[in-house]
Amino acid sequence: MSTKPPDRRRWFQFSLGTLFVVMTLVALWLAWELNFIRERKAMRRTIAEKGFVSTVKEWNSEAGRVSQAKVPFWRVWLGDEAIAMIMLEQGATEFDLEQVRSRFPEANSSIAPVATGVGIGTGAF
Repeated sequence: MSTKPPDRRRWFQFSLGTLFVVMTLVALWLAWELNFIRERKAMRRTIAEKGFVSTVKEWNSEAGRVSQAKVPFWRVWLGDEAIAMIMLEQGATEFDLEQVRSRFPEANSSIAPVATGVGIGTGAF
């Protein structure tokens, strides 16, 4: 009488087509996130030329200030940075402010109450 060895547990199996579909979806999501990060960086450079931008690290290093602004961990891995405060110069339009708020939802953003130079009210965002 021969003893049959116990069946080994089988790994989860999937087809090559399923792998391609999953990898395509991951690549599309990654491309979407990277595009959003590029747009944020471009807008941040534009704002820094004509306004005020403070990252969370800069904001928290000043005495008595603590910002809870955060971005998801995968965007940090992709090179994004949380922004605590954005101040547009006077002359910026509400459209400019809405564009900034759509790209930087974690930031406190507003238009400066006192004129500090040429505003960005071009709607260029």
